Amino acid sequence: MILRIVLTLSVCLALAAAPPAERLPVAVVADKIRGGLLGQIIANLNGLKHENKYIAEPGNVETYVPSLSEGGWTDDDTDVEWVYLFGMERSGVLTLPPARISELWKAHINRNIWCSHKYLRQLMNLGIDPPLTGSVHLNPWAGFNLSGQFVSESWGLIAPGMPRTAARLSVHYLHTSVDGEPVQAAQMFSAMIATAFLTGDLNRVLDAGAASMDPKSEMTKVLADVRQWYAQSPRDWRATRGQIKAKYTLWPGDDIRDRNGVLLNGAATIASLLYGHGDFVETVRHAFN
Repeated sequence: MILRIVLTLSVCLALAAAPPAERLPVAVVADKIRGGLLGQIIANLNGLKHENKYIAEPGNVETYVPSLSEGGWTDDDTDVEWVYLFGMERSGVLTLPPARISELWKAHINRNIWCSHKYLRQLMNLGIDPPLTGSVHLNPWAGFNLSGQFVSESWGLIAPGMPRTAARLSVHYLHTSVDGEPVQAAQMFSAMIATAFLTGDLNRVLDAGAASMDPKSEMTKVLADVRQWYAQSPRDWRATRGQIKAKYTLWPGDDIRDRNGVLLNGAATIASLLYGHGDFVETVRHAFN
């Protein structure tokens, strides 16, 4: 069902856009959407046992075999966007109005939510709608929360080959939960996913992420730093991990702002992509570590 909805929305966006410079066969688009959705679920569930484990020192996962031996399920790392996607398809509107977004949350997102998501849901109970629910002035999590990363993927999946469209959609929907740098992170990751429909060249994908952000943003600096550190130590991921920890651990002592923050985690994600060299298993293994 969700694959069909994502593919339908991607076709609608493609028809509404200007004539594309590069044409993609429907089979390729469908295959990459399926891979994107399945990859999220597998990596998320397989990563749970590693979550928050490797703070002072990196992990030591040397081998990894993707598996859903206990079956697959979703959580707020994967499925918050899907509620929006259902609402978009049923209404025929790409950018749902704030009141409708609140209605969807109240109807469908009420348990197993944390941090900014839990706080914004309480703000909605007070009658406050987006984007105020994601404003740093009302939501104390909004300025750093990881929602800016894990509610970004679907905007790239429904905008294949259209990174600017993906970034624009991510801004509209992510202001439900976050503000500032987390929104920059959402633009970066959604633009990268949209670009990955066109190329397997990771540098081109990362360039699209850079182009989607405010050049003065902290996330722009994060992306540039990690690419530089990788270039200096292309065979030593621990060296880059050490550089990331030294510069982007902003609150020493395992503060929640680091564990739950887009700067440190965004840097780790970019490093995992670089050291994974386009291989799904290796990329996820590095992400665990």
